[in-house]
Amino acid sequence: MDNLSKKTVILLQIVVIVFIAILIKNLCVNSNNTTQKDGFDNHCIDNCENNRSSTAPGCYINAPVGCPKKPSSFLTRNSRQEGKCIQDINQVDRNNPLECERRKHTYNKNCSINPEKPEDIKTFFYKNGNSTTLKSELESIASNANKIIFFSKPNYQGEVFSIDIPSRRTRGYFNKKEQRFTIYDALSKPPDFLIDSICVKSVIIPDNEKPDDANFRNIKLVLKKNDETESENENNIKVTESNHTISGDHVTYYEVSPLLDTLDTYTATQVLEHNKQKINNLDIALDENIKDLAQSSADKHQKQQQTIEDMASRVNKNVDKIIGNIGYKLVNGQL
Repeated sequence: MDNLSKKTVILLQIVVIVFIAILIKNLCVNSNNTTQKDGFDNHCIDNCENNRSSTAPGCYINAPVGCPKKPSSFLTRNSRQEGKCIQDINQVDRNNPLECERRKHTYNKNCSINPEKPEDIKTFFYKNGNSTTLKSELESIASNANKIIFFSKPNYQGEVFSIDIPSRRTRGYFNKKEQRFTIYDALSKPPDFLIDSICVKSVIIPDNEKPDDANFRNIKLVLKKNDETESENENNIKVTESNHTISGDHVTYYEVSPLLDTLDTYTATQVLEHNKQKINNLDIALDENIKDLAQSSADKHQKQQQTIEDMASRVNKNVDKIIGNIGYKLVNGQL
């Protein structure tokens, strides 16, 4: 009986171990699949483009399950409208995409029952008008906030994501849990289950398009699909000025660095150009001084040579005169 009990216990232990192993394997597979699906399918879908509650510009919210934490919220009341994007009734500034981005995080914080898995709430920014005018307005907003702004659609529309402009080289990744970009370095590389990709189709980099402007910033932005340390990777997208359209969709990592390594991102390249011009001017002045000195030396040498020749001529005349006098006296017996 004891042997049978021991065998039963061992058998049960084996079953439990196998069950746990299968469960772990499924969790890993699901995690990987979720990462790929969330990164490459969901983020490039604009649920609001043709399904908005209004055509007016501003910030729109898509909340498929409403606001579970607050059943009375306008999000929950409108969530039954077949996924329609609802205009943000509490919007502070309808012309500011950064405000639209902040609203998404506010709703996620206030509506999510499980902080580890926020509700699928998205906000979308839309602004009517000429893209050039819009670009100028957004560059001013980005400059005042000291941020680089990404948009999921061309011409500065759709979902909004932003990063702070650092003073030195900085790398970051898109954090799936927080739904925002997070800075990291070689010592704090994030785990794979936190990493996600987003859709980027246009970018605003403030003060980065007019090199003759004193406010021009020394910023180089590289968007990456993979965590490659080499910035020349063919999958990377280099952005050195504000772009209407980015030739690429999925971005997982970014790297901000100075265009010129000797300066930080806040230093205008105008400073370097100004210094280069000053050096060039000094070189020109030095060349002119060297030429002047050489000419002056040549002139002085010529004058000295002429003086020596004049002195030699006078000496020769005096010697000839003396010799003539002595010869005269010899001939006349005066010596």
